[in-house]
Amino acid sequence: MKSLVVKLLTATALLFNINFASATVIPVGIKTDTSFTSIVDDGWSVLYRENTGLTSSIADVFGSLSANDWIILGGVRNTDNLVLVHAAVKWGDFSTYTSFNATNTHNGANWYFNGYSMGFTAVGDAINQTTADTSAFVNGNLGLSIHTNYFSGSNGQMYSNTQNSNVAPTYFGSGYRFGNQTFGNDATGFDFVVFTERSVSAVDAPASLILLISGMLMIGVRRFSVKKR
Repeated sequence: MKSLVVKLLTATALLFNINFASATVIPVGIKTDTSFTSIVDDGWSVLYRENTGLTSSIADVFGSLSANDWIILGGVRNTDNLVLVHAAVKWGDFSTYTSFNATNTHNGANWYFNGYSMGFTAVGDAINQTTADTSAFVNGNLGLSIHTNYFSGSNGQMYSNTQNSNVAPTYFGSGYRFGNQTFGNDATGFDFVVFTERSVSAVDAPASLILLISGMLMIGVRRFSVKKR
């Protein structure tokens, strides 16, 4: 009898494709020297990974995200796939325009986003946008800065420079730094990477519906037992 109940409940779970996946681990503050694989194992998927010298469209890369979606922005050394520095933030918080040399604090880091550059630095550190952040990282090598609205002309891309700190960015790439690494526009061996929370295709059945069906199954099992007697 118990075996029958277990089988029926298992069938119910499969029927409604119940999702028991573990939650994504959201890192707080700025992290350094982290295995790329360990970030993926914590529930993140790669939204974007490209050579630091290339420029990409913000709309193309981030356009599918909603304001409350979490992202991780980081920098990878390709020789050992080590994420030298990374931090997590909600897309809506990160993509809020910040004026020249201004930052907003979210999830243990200072973030900035304008037509000069975008990135993060440690809480307590100021930035110096000329045009990317060229300041000293006072609290360790805990910063990341990416040029915006700039095509260096390297990697087969046409040169274009529309940098303006008074507007929000539309493109990002073509250098500049993360951790203690600084990159020219044609740098190789390092990538900028963006992770996002791994999407789950399964649709959760409402708990009330599962309880109702489970109760009905139990009643059916009891009636089946009585008839057999």
